[in-house]
Amino acid sequence: MLSATSRRFSRAGAVSPRPRNRNYTLANAPPPPAVKIRTHDMISPLERRFLEAAEKGDKPTIQQCLDEKTTPPLNVNVLDSMGRSALEIAVDNENTEVVELLLQQPNIRVGNALLCAIREGVYRLVEMQVNHPSITREMLGDGWSQQLDPSEAASAEYSSDISPVILAAQLNQFEILQMLLRKEATIERPHRHSCMCETCDRERLNDSLQYSLKRINTYRALASPAWMSLTSSDGSSNDDHVDVWASKLSLARLKLAIKYEQKALPKSRIGRIVRSPFMKFLYYSISFGCFLLLLTLATFEGYRSEKGEKKGGGTTRASDRGPPPTIIECLVLTWVLGMLWSEIKQLWEEGFKKYFHQWWNWLDFIMICLYLCTVSIRSSAYYIYVYKEDPFRYAIRTYWTSSEPMLVAEALFAVGNVFSFARIIYLFQTNPYLGPLQISLGCMLVDVAKFCFIFVLIISSFSIGLAQLYWYYDPDADVCLSSSDCRRTSNVFSSIADSYITLLWSLFSITKPEDTDVIENHQFTQWVGRAMFILYHCTSIIVLLNMLIAMMSHSFQIINDHADLEWKFHRTKLWMAHFDEGSSLAPPFNLVITPKSILYFFYAIYNTIRWLLGKYTYTKGRSRATIRRPGYSRKKNEIEKAKTDEESNAGGDRPLSYADIIQRLVARFIHQTKKDMKMDGVNEDDLLEIKQDISSLRYELRDDRRREIVRSSSHIDAVKRDIMRTMSSNSRRMFGGSCRVPKARPSVAEESFTESEETTDEETKLEEKEEDEKSHTSLSLLYSPPPNTALPEIVEYGTGSHLKSKEKKRRMSEIIAGSQDEKRLEESIKREARKKERKYVPKTHSVLRKTDTSFTFPKAGGSPTRVTIR
Repeated sequence: MLSATSRRFSRAGAVSPRPRNRNYTLANAPPPPAVKIRTHDMISPLERRFLEAAEKGDKPTIQQCLDEKTTPPLNVNVLDSMGRSALEIAVDNENTEVVELLLQQPNIRVGNALLCAIREGVYRLVEMQVNHPSITREMLGDGWSQQLDPSEAASAEYSSDISPVILAAQLNQFEILQMLLRKEATIERPHRHSCMCETCDRERLNDSLQYSLKRINTYRALASPAWMSLTSSDGSSNDDHVDVWASKLSLARLKLAIKYEQKALPKSRIGRIVRSPFMKFLYYSISFGCFLLLLTLATFEGYRSEKGEKKGGGTTRASDRGPPPTIIECLVLTWVLGMLWSEIKQLWEEGFKKYFHQWWNWLDFIMICLYLCTVSIRSSAYYIYVYKEDPFRYAIRTYWTSSEPMLVAEALFAVGNVFSFARIIYLFQTNPYLGPLQISLGCMLVDVAKFCFIFVLIISSFSIGLAQLYWYYDPDADVCLSSSDCRRTSNVFSSIADSYITLLWSLFSITKPEDTDVIENHQFTQWVGRAMFILYHCTSIIVLLNMLIAMMSHSFQIINDHADLEWKFHRTKLWMAHFDEGSSLAPPFNLVITPKSILYFFYAIYNTIRWLLGKYTYTKGRSRATIRRPGYSRKKNEIEKAKTDEESNAGGDRPLSYADIIQRLVARFIHQTKKDMKMDGVNEDDLLEIKQDISSLRYELRDDRRREIVRSSSHIDAVKRDIMRTMSSNSRRMFGGSCRVPKARPSVAEESFTESEETTDEETKLEEKEEDEKSHTSLSLLYSPPPNTALPEIVEYGTGSHLKSKEKKRRMSEIIAGSQDEKRLEESIKREARKKERKYVPKTHSVLRKTDTSFTFPKAGGSPTRVTIR
């Protein structure tokens, strides 16, 4: 297995041949050629993150990667380990937003991503890529392989000869194909397979496999239902296009109808039975059997003489140089004319090339020609000797010349009988026992033909040599016979013709060894002749005949190994000849004129009269490579007449034309195809698409949440700054210069404070404590900063201790409610605070944090009151 693999790589050119050096070892062997394999480590971390985001559908991460300024910059066309770019990955995942973002980049290459979008069948993705500036009209069609990047062509899922329009046609993407056709995308039809132009020769020499695949893919696209529906005015059949694509074929619309069973069969049961293929084969077999029976009757000895004739007489039918035809001969002539008409119809329908491609047609052609020659020669002899009343009409055949017409006619008739009886082998193909033997015989005839070609060369060389050696001894034969003491020898090699006959019969041991002797005692001539004769026997009998036997055995063994397959194949060919629409009558009944033929004849006369009166015009058709099928011109004239009637029928309700019906059928076909595609059910691609959509939605929601958090934090910070700014301005207006504004400290030290002990009224003390707790709770709920958020530095205000508790409460309210809007805000805050008083119990902190804000108010008794806002 390893050696086979090495040989395969050597043939492919992947392994360099070993140099012819005796000191060649593994140590001094040349290093193998380096193969560059792309791995995931060859790309930068930024590119890896970029590809992973494209795979997951993470649009924010892709945008972030595109916005980053790095050296070198991000390559948007970077390929992953599977040779896919970010655009191809996004198209494969059907992520429209990511594809739209990537197509906005200036250096993006579309390439194979367009083919992926066509394969997925997403119209929106294909439209975005087709409208990209880098995609031109030529790239959508035949110029796709020239404009494709080499790196993309090497890693492409499809071969370079598959253009977007070809792929859309092969996949029957009707909407996408229609969009590409509006962009003037075309498919160039391939040249003939035997074309020898410069382009075809170059492509065939460069890569014959790629050349063949290109032709196959192009024909597959041209034969797709989508392409024919959107580009042809008659999608069912277009005879003109068939002539262009296959100029050597003439496929009738009737044949298409038979293939797809769209034909009007006879309504009667007898008609169906008569037109069945098996009954056709049975009719032709019985008819040919009757023909062979007539040939047998014409060969009997009793048929050769008429009633009342005496043998040996001079006026018998055998001595007649121009005998009239008998009843049997007239019947044979009728069968021959019927077979001739059948072959003419077959030649008319199939064409010369297809007709003569079948070997049995050659046999029929030769057989009919021999019988026609016999009839013509017999007619000439009858005209010469009977019609002109030749006095030498009756003569014994001993006195006939070799060129007598009757002798030639009888010889041709005999050869024709041989071909007629040999044609029975053709019917053996239907038998499971005789069919394989007949097929083996046909294959062995090819070997016999090869043998005959070599044998003719051998026998010709020896015939010419022996005739040159013995030609001199033939004139002395008469002299030798006149002498009594002369020994007679054979003159079998006196001429080239005699040499051919002698050497041919020597293969069957009919010659004598004395045939090489001469009258004179010329030993050297005799020994040379004997040596040549022996060498001929060794060459022809020992070598050539045994070689022929071996070749025939080999051919028979090949057929015998696949006897059932070969027999069924040839039997199918025989049956197919009777499936075609045509005459159901066998010879000679096919000579009877049918009503259909009479109708066509009168229709042709009617059109001729109209043409003479100037009311009808014969359309000039193009020349065809093969013979037209019957009724082609008539059907074309009917179509032209229907078009003329439609144009003249302007005014009232226009009837449906043939083009309208075809257009409706095409629309119905497209609708049914799309419906079948939707009814296919859920497959793996649909599940992957749903998974990709969920992943993209998750990243989008995460990004939206992050933006909302940032927006809310910034809004709260702005509100806090506005409130603190308002409170600061109000405090300055109320206290004037009595307030002190200390500088912000980077950190707040521990500081403890106590209530004043010089309070005279207990109610005032409790009321003050309750008010302080409410203020502390309200401000803590309002200005509690989010985590990891630093508040702006707030100045600290202090007041004297001469203010009473009620005055303090009033001024505190004025500070918070600086404006009408702030009053409404305070009221809402207080309402919320009252609801949460039962759940929230404020605690007294002895240590102030860095983010705390403190206010110092003067109090009666000397000790200030400090309020902390968290």
